[in-house]
Amino acid sequence: MNLLGPARRVTGATKRTFEQRTAAHETIKGQVLPVSVATHITGTVDFHGGAIATIVMSFDVWRHNLPVLEIYGTQGTLAVADPNTFGGPVRVWEVATGEWRDLPLAGRADIQRGVGVVDMARSIASGEPHRASGELAAHVVELMAAFEIASGSQQHVPIQSRPAAPAALML
Repeated sequence: MNLLGPARRVTGATKRTFEQRTAAHETIKGQVLPVSVATHITGTVDFHGGAIATIVMSFDVWRHNLPVLEIYGTQGTLAVADPNTFGGPVRVWEVATGEWRDLPLAGRADIQRGVGVVDMARSIASGEPHRASGELAAHVVELMAAFEIASGSQQHVPIQSRPAAPAALML
């Protein structure tokens, strides 16, 4: 939602691959847990701005070597590292050059993980809307549920919420 704006509709296929799983987290390692939700979700998201995204979310894959986030445009491809690591290469391939090149990262690489808390504090202090809004969270939860509904109905599911896209983060 941060890059492409709010979603308009989704379709998808979901599956609960295992009835139970063995916990790997240290605090409950080895415990057998029942699985009550889909653990493999694939889908397509149509955005209000016209973009279409393909999404794969899975707890059933041991390891992968797929790109985490790529955006394909009319003049090239933007490849972004895993946003959960708050760093990594950002690369662009342009039609004009026919080559990949690395883009410099904006801001300070040593503080990326805490920047969200700082941004929220600034937003609250100034009265500006922050990026982690309840409206955005509700939109994401609606999308998650819509993938399940789409899978069961084998149809597109319209998304009712339409939060404002968060403003770009200035570092």
